[in-house]
This record gives sequence, structure tokens and C-alpha cells, in this order.
Amino acid sequence: MAYKNTRREFIKDTTTMAALWGAGDLGAHAVPSSVPSALFKTFQNPPREFTVVPFWFINDDLDENELIRQMDDFIAHGVYGLVPHARIGLPEDIGWMSDHWLHYMKVVVDHAAKRDMTIILYDEGMYPSGSCHGQVVAANPEHATRSIERIRKQDLKGDENVVFEDKKYAYVHGYSGGHIRGVHFGTDDGEPGAPPSADILNPEAVASFLHLTHDKHYEVLGEHFGKTIRSIFTDEPDTMGRGKRRGTMEWTPGFEDYLEDYLGYDFIPCLPALWS
Repeated sequence: MAYKNTRREFIKDTTTMAALWGAGDLGAHAVPSSVPSALFKTFQNPPREFTVVPFWFINDDLDENELIRQMDDFIAHGVYGLVPHARIGLPEDIGWMSDHWLHYMKVVVDHAAKRDMTIILYDEGMYPSGSCHGQVVAANPEHATRSIERIRKQDLKGDENVVFEDKKYAYVHGYSGGHIRGVHFGTDDGEPGAPPSADILNPEAVASFLHLTHDKHYEVLGEHFGKTIRSIFTDEPDTMGRGKRRGTMEWTPGFEDYLEDYLGYDFIPCLPALWS
């Protein structure tokens, strides 16, 4: 039997199947003849590799037995994959990517391996990704997110890094002032402890992030990579971070050279077009 080859035909058959299923009248006789029987049986009892893989928020005092209990409860309800996701509420003594945190992640992944579950790692605490909960900027303050800002020339103070000027405005390169959401109380949007976001347009900053997150995960969980751990989820990377100054555009040191090489012309005189 051939699969449906138009969207209209596919929707017609699947809608019929869903309606009959909901009415409790989906015997074999009710399946449209054009639907392959093997495909229908797969939908009735999908293999584990088709499991949903939900975010599993981890945001309280952690206990090995409780983590394992929750994982077993997921399995009992037909959920065979998880994304362990640190969220606001973790106690201060469990820092993101600390040995303490990684200990619990090893408990989780080891148990997942025993129970034939899939784990997708989450690469930030909390989001947007790229900062390692502020550790990229802590390692090198110059790796904080950057921006370019349009300022009226009469408002210049004299110490700005001016990239370009037109008759009315100066275009100034500086830090965006952005942050990410953290995993502890007091580190959310607008709060003093919100971790600074990192400059993901800068290859050196990204290399630092990968070293602090992916490499460190691999050091502890490497035996499970490509097996129980199928991938790493990155969440809403933001080139300027949350809470950036209004009216700014993305920038990074050396961006003008990259743009000229990529575009084949000097982009700097075109900067005003980003605002107008």
C-alpha cells in the first residue's frame, strides 16, 4: 500500500483515525485501507525511541533516592526520556556545573542507563545558553555580551569607542549589559545576582563556554555519550543577553573585519541603516 502523498489526503485519514479512536470505535475494520497496517500498529504501541522527552525541572534540595523514584515514575507512565533542567530554586551549595551538581547528574544518567532511558543534557543554568551561569565572564570579563549603540553626537562624553559617525549620530561599541536567568533565588531577571551573558559572537567566548560545560559534562559522563546521552540541548542563545539596553544592536570585537570579508565591501558606513 502506498503512503498518502498529499497533505489533504494525510489529514483526512489521520483525522478519521483520531475521531474513531476518541469514540472508542477504532477496530481494525475502521482503519482506512490506504493506511499501512504496520504504521497503524506502530502508532498504537510506539517503540521507546519515539518517547516524549520532557524537560525535568530540578529546583530544590536534591536527594539521590528521590531523583531515582521520580525517574521510575516517569517510566511507569510511559516516558522513557528526560532533559534534566536546573531551574531557580536550587540551593546555593549546588552551583551550576559544580562537582556537587555533576554528582547528581551522574546518579541520574547512571540510572537512566540501567533503565534503558534516553537523556538529553541541558547546557546552561538556566537560559539563554552560552554563559555557563556567568562563569564565562568570570573567567574573562571581556567575554561579556557586546553591542553597538546610536548616540546623539552632542551627548558623547569623550571616552566612548566610536565605530562610525554621521552628521547627527555616533555609533558606539560597548557592553550590552545583558544577563541570563540563574538557578538560585536572587538570580532571576532584574535581580542583583542575575549571571552576566556571554558574547556568543566571539569564538573565544564560545570556546570557553564549551570547555566549561560540554567538556566538563564529558569528563564525568563520557561513558554514556552516544548511548544513554543522545544529544545536548542549547536554549535560546541570545547575542546580547536578556535585559540589554534598548535601541542597541549586536556587535563584537573584529566584527567589522568579518562583515567586510563576508559581504565583500566595507559595512561600517551602512551602520545607520540598522536603525533607519
